[in-house]
Amino acid sequence: MMMTMKLIILIQCFLLWVSVGTAKEYPEKFWRIEKLSDNTEEFQIPVATYQQTGAPSVTLVGVIHLATPEYYQEISVILDNFDFVLYEMILDETGFNQLHEKHLKNIQSLRTIAPQKPLSLIPELIYLGYASQALFDEASSLGLAMQAFMLDYNRAHFIHADMMIWELGEAFTRMPVAERVKEIIYELIPDIFSPTERLYTEEAKLLCNILDDKKSLQKLFITELNEQDTTLLFENKVIIKDRNELCLKMLDGLINYLFIDNIGIIYGCAHMKGMHEGLLDKGYQLKNIEWIPCIQPDKINNGKLQTLE
Repeated sequence: MMMTMKLIILIQCFLLWVSVGTAKEYPEKFWRIEKLSDNTEEFQIPVATYQQTGAPSVTLVGVIHLATPEYYQEISVILDNFDFVLYEMILDETGFNQLHEKHLKNIQSLRTIAPQKPLSLIPELIYLGYASQALFDEASSLGLAMQAFMLDYNRAHFIHADMMIWELGEAFTRMPVAERVKEIIYELIPDIFSPTERLYTEEAKLLCNILDDKKSLQKLFITELNEQDTTLLFENKVIIKDRNELCLKMLDGLINYLFIDNIGIIYGCAHMKGMHEGLLDKGYQLKNIEWIPCIQPDKINNGKLQTLE
């Protein structure tokens, strides 16, 4: 009997060690390509749930800025099941006020928003405008929808948990010049070398002649995303780390709020590694992952793209 009890305890300790070890090591990227057959594949992003005794559960909903409309519809249903959702979006004062018309006033006290200050046109903020237009063009060419247009952020249980645009600008200007240059270069590298980005250059006609359908372009797009070396991106201080830190601080305020069973965090999947590590530091453990397909090239209507004139 004594030996049996010792054996049970040893097995339980081993299983606990395995589960904790897995939670600390996984996941590396927070996205994957899943091959459903030899000729069928889809790009997936997980919804990862964390638990800690005596605290609300926290679910990281990693998103991608371009995906199928069906993906955003599924994400919207998932987000409606949380008591509160902390979300990512760099806003100006007008956008912030508009999105918070329906939000609970007492929850807004989780964060004090400083008055807007004069903002210089630093390169990083100019890049934000460029990136938004590039996303719109890319979505049109790929036959995909944009996150910003598909998700309704004006929901009563949604809480803005990101930098205001002038805060982002100030954070950049506080950095040494060399660090600022390095950070924006890391952001630009995927765009500069992106095959889909080249659709908007003089080489577009050649590429469209080779890949003249949305299905082929989507397959190229998800392969490119999956093969990105994200090591440098994860190290970005302002774009990734500072914004993660702000969101996790607001999470701390929500965790102690009465009558909350669960909290969702919806941020771009590049932020998920830092969010994952931050939750582990708070004592949370990864308990469940559900992989959601967000781009499914083999399910779209294979319409031909128009070549650029």
